[in-house]
Amino acid sequence: MEKRFEIEFAKGGIFTAVLLPEEAPKTCEAFLKALPLDARFRQARYAGEEFYFQPGMSCDPENQRMPKWGDIAFNPDPKWRAVCIYYGDHLRTGTPFNLFARIISNNLEELRKVGERVWVQGEEAAHAKLAHQ
Repeated sequence: MEKRFEIEFAKGGIFTAVLLPEEAPKTCEAFLKALPLDARFRQARYAGEEFYFQPGMSCDPENQRMPKWGDIAFNPDPKWRAVCIYYGDHLRTGTPFNLFARIISNNLEELRKVGERVWVQGEEAAHAKLAHQ
């Protein structure tokens, strides 16, 4: 059975994501161990439509992929160790990361609104937890 988790933003927006253990099993395992967690999302400075948080987990590079809108990936670089969520098609990242989950909520436009809010208004608190299966 697929595992899902939810991210709820303090200023509004709840998104369900599905883990992709066939893509990055070790990253999925590390992320599950970190749940539930409270996070501070920030806009990525140079990557385009991406926001991120640092969950306090580590994982080696694993089956890295280039992201697309709705993807959730882990940057394993020890300087960052960040979970990245991509909220649009304008991505400038040239670095592949550990793709380990994907937003499955029906409205990716709502994800864009939250991403733009984080970009314009600054960091925002959120809570991530396992979704009811």
